[in-house]
Order: sequence, then structure tokens, then C-alpha cells
Amino acid sequence: KQHTSCHSYSLEVAYCGILNFKGKGSSLTQGIQDSTMDDSGFCLQKDKKTGFTYQSYASTNKQFIVWLMVAESKVPTSDIYESSLLYEKEKMASLSKEEEMKEVANVLQKLCVKPSMDIEPTDLFLNLVFALRQVSADVLMDLWQSPSSKCQDNWQPLLDGLPFCATEPCVILMKKLIILQEVEEDHIDHFLRSLTFIPEPTAGMIDALAPLLELPKEQQIAFLALTSLLHHFCSTRTNCDQVPAVLRIMKILGRRLGRKCTGSRLEGTAQIYLWDVSLNFTWASQMERILNAIGNAGLAATSLTTLLSSCAVLKTNPTEIRLAAIEAFRRIPCAANRAVLVQLFQTYDENVEIRIASYLMAMKCPSKDLFNHIKWTLQEEQSSQAMASGNAEAQVIFSPASFIPRLILTNFTLHLLGRAINLLEASDLKDTRTNY
Repeated sequence: KQHTSCHSYSLEVAYCGILNFKGKGSSLTQGIQDSTMDDSGFCLQKDKKTGFTYQSYASTNKQFIVWLMVAESKVPTSDIYESSLLYEKEKMASLSKEEEMKEVANVLQKLCVKPSMDIEPTDLFLNLVFALRQVSADVLMDLWQSPSSKCQDNWQPLLDGLPFCATEPCVILMKKLIILQEVEEDHIDHFLRSLTFIPEPTAGMIDALAPLLELPKEQQIAFLALTSLLHHFCSTRTNCDQVPAVLRIMKILGRRLGRKCTGSRLEGTAQIYLWDVSLNFTWASQMERILNAIGNAGLAATSLTTLLSSCAVLKTNPTEIRLAAIEAFRRIPCAANRAVLVQLFQTYDENVEIRIASYLMAMKCPSKDLFNHIKWTLQEEQSSQAMASGNAEAQVIFSPASFIPRLILTNFTLHLLGRAINLLEASDLKDTRTNY
């Protein structure tokens, strides 16, 4: 009989015996459709039982089990690829200069037409950012000079998209607009603050942004923003302090500090900048901001360790400048020359604040020799302030039974005048049982 013409077909096979259905009435029922046997069916067993008495009655027990075979579908490995958890725009084929400009211009035109309260401009602005990442610096400049970059209500979506672009052409264009004074201060501030979040900074970006350090109005935030970009750039490279663009930035910062942090001098004269009218900051505050920027640079600032040491040692410098010079060592590698920190701590007649700051910064790079120097210094220490210290401790212990902490403990102890003074110690034991 042709199985293809049957809706179901009953077979008595040994499969039911495997499932412990070993009776005479055991059977397996399985459906067959379209010349293919289904991966499902059920076994049925009938048992007839008769009592031990002479009474004429009997019982029949039926037992069955349904089985289902599940097979995993095989996915071809050629279609699997690694991807970032971050949002990624689908990669497009490379376009010509005219096609790139036309694509961005179309998005700009749609943004100008759509009302601000509509939900579609959000998606359009995202498309604009991804489109800007594909164009060159020349195309960006042509777009900026074209009428399509500006809406009728004076909104400039192209200018708003540049800080999110995070590519070298976008950085170059924004730098040109800042130097030409074609953008307002809020856009400049927004752009400079976005430099820290550029995922893949390049040497071209750093070199293009270097002239901003010479502008008096942008010095305050440009120093910090650009050196943060330097730190990110150097965090993925081992020899970034040899990159010409990085050396250029460090040279500008060193020149602004001057010899032993005395400030930069006017060319051809001996006059020192004591006051910058455009920033309305004192000379000392300017030096502090430059030193903070050097501290941001990290590995890139290795070449300025000698200058930082001279700034920290010079007693005629204000205490704020000396402390800022010491703090500038915070990201400099331990392999650099940091001997000035131990030297300042071992100088007993030095300002106590300077000594403590030097000790804390030196301990960021602990070593056996450093511990020996600290031990010898403390044995001869005469200042109770330098000998004083504090210890803060906190513990939070969780239990697998609940997200609520099982134990919370805090302790604060002062080591002063040769004694340990416990100011605060508190703990709280929580019941992590949860009722449902």
C-alpha cells in the first residue's frame, strides 16, 4: 500500500518497548503526510486484569505516552558576524563628491521643512550625522558655504551636527569656523566639550586643533578639552609622546607656562603677562589652568616633567601653582622622573600642604625604594600634621537571596599625635527575606 495516500499508519515496533510498554496490546501510532514521517506519535498499552475471586468481572487499564522529537535547525555560519552593542548605521557604498554633497543637502532640506515637534526630525538628524561622517573636508566646506546649510528660521542643522560627527574632516571644518569667527560661543563650547567623547581620535585632529590654544577667548576650555583628547589618543598607543602633533601641543603648553611657571613673555620685551583682560583671570589662575590641562594629557606630558618639577620646587611661586604642578603628575607614567615628589616630602621645613600633596602623589607609584624613603622620613618627622592621617572604610555585602544589601558597614579613623581616634563606626544588618 502506498504510504503517501494514507493520513496515518499504525506500526507495532520495538520503540514502545524502549518506553517500558511491553504488553501484548502495545502499539505505536505515527502520522505520515506528504511522503514524510512526522516526528511525533503516541504509544498505547492495554492491560486486562481479572480478580482472584470467582466473581465474573474484569478491568481494563489503558496507558499511553505521547512523544515528540525536536530537531534544531542548522544556521549557516557564513551569515554570522560580530557586531558592537552600540547603534551602528548600515555601511553604504562609497560615493563621489557630487553624490555625497547631494545626499547631505537632501537631508538638510528635509530637516528645514519638518516642524520641530515632529518625531521624524530625530531620525533625519541621525541620518545627517552618519552622512557627515562619510564626506571629506572639501565637501563639508562647500556645504557650509551653500544656501542649503541654513534654514529660513536661521537654524543651522549642519552646525549642530558637527560635534556629533567625530571625524577628522568635521573637526577641521569646525576649527576653521572658530578661527574665522563664524560661529557663536555656545556652539564653540558645545564642540570643545564633545572632543572628550570622540571614540577614535587621530593625529590629524590634534594637529588641526592646536591653533585654538593660541586664541585668548577659547583658552580656558580649549586647554582642558584638547588635553583630554590627547589622553584618549595616547591611551591606545605606546609612543604617542613622539607624534609630531602631540609634541606641538606640549610645546605650546610649555611655552605658556614659561620658565618655572613664571608665565609667557612678550616677544622682544621682558614684560610678563600678569593679567589677561580678555579672560579677566589673574596670572596665577591662568597658570593653574594650564597645569590642570597638562595633568589631563597623561602620557603626552612626559616631556614636561622637568618643567613641572621646577614649578613645584620654586618657593617664590604661589602655593596654588605649586600644588597644581604636583597634581599634574597624576596621569604621567611611573617610569618618568618623579623624584621631586619624594624630595619635597623629605624637606622638613617645606610647607606642610606641599609635603602632604607630594606624598599622596608619590604613593600613586608605590615601590620598595619609595617605602624605605617614606619610613626613614617618618622616623625623623617633627611635624604632627605630616604624621597625621585618616582611614575611611566602607563595606556593602549582598546576599544571593535578594538585591537588598545584607550588611552595610562604615568606619572612619584618624591617626593623630601618635594615637588612633575612631570617629565613626556604624553597621546595619538587613533582613533579606522577601515575601510574595
